[in-house]
Amino acid sequence: MDAKINEQLAKRGLEAARAYAPKIESVVAHVQDKELRAAIGGAVMGWLLAAMTGGSGPTEERALRSAGTVEQRTKVAKGESLTGTQGRIMEMADEGFFREPRQVQQIRDELRVRGYHHNRADVRMSLLRLARKKLLRRIPVGNARPKTFAYVQR
Repeated sequence: MDAKINEQLAKRGLEAARAYAPKIESVVAHVQDKELRAAIGGAVMGWLLAAMTGGSGPTEERALRSAGTVEQRTKVAKGESLTGTQGRIMEMADEGFFREPRQVQQIRDELRVRGYHHNRADVRMSLLRLARKKLLRRIPVGNARPKTFAYVQR
């Protein structure tokens, strides 16, 4: 029963994020600094989603769900959880986003829909680290230089 409620909350949160993201982006569009604009937009989206679900932010239980392997879950239980961009990407993986190979731009777009605005380099480095931890698989795409990669669940 608890899992069903969590699933419904997640679905409502995702729908709300998709509805609010364009409105929030239009409100913060006048802010010149990209990092500040991203921080404000992300904070507003987080506040809206937390208010909607009755929560105050990420919990240890949510961090446990976002960890991929038994080893990662053990680290989370010891307080060494995946946080920031890596944690958010693993939340997407838990929801099945990486069932199909995804490129960096697709991942950034989905993060934006969820209210998290990260620069390209941050997302790329987080994906590389998750691939090295064997939480995601990294697949080369095409023969272009520099190489481009897609990421998929293991």
